[in-house]
Amino acid sequence: MKRLLVLLLWMAGVGIATASLSRWWYRHPDHFPRLPEGLWQAFDRLFGVTAVDGALNVELLVVVLLSFLLAVLAGAVVLLIFRLAMRRRMARLP
Repeated sequence: MKRLLVLLLWMAGVGIATASLSRWWYRHPDHFPRLPEGLWQAFDRLFGVTAVDGALNVELLVVVLLSFLLAVLAGAVVLLIFRLAMRRRMARLP
């Protein structure tokens, strides 16, 4: 039951972080590094984009995926640090 609760909390945190980071990325794109133009053109060719609307959809997809990856990585680091701290705390108890 405890593992299920931790997993649900982690998934909720990743979801909220992904949505928040994606929204922030769209509102302030100058705060994030720009991807090279060649990479955007490769994405356009990969998804068969011919119009501006399609390019905006590809941009949304890339932003959400990168935000998700950052959120998962940050969540995993926090979870590992928490587990390490709890393990050390339990080792100190008599």
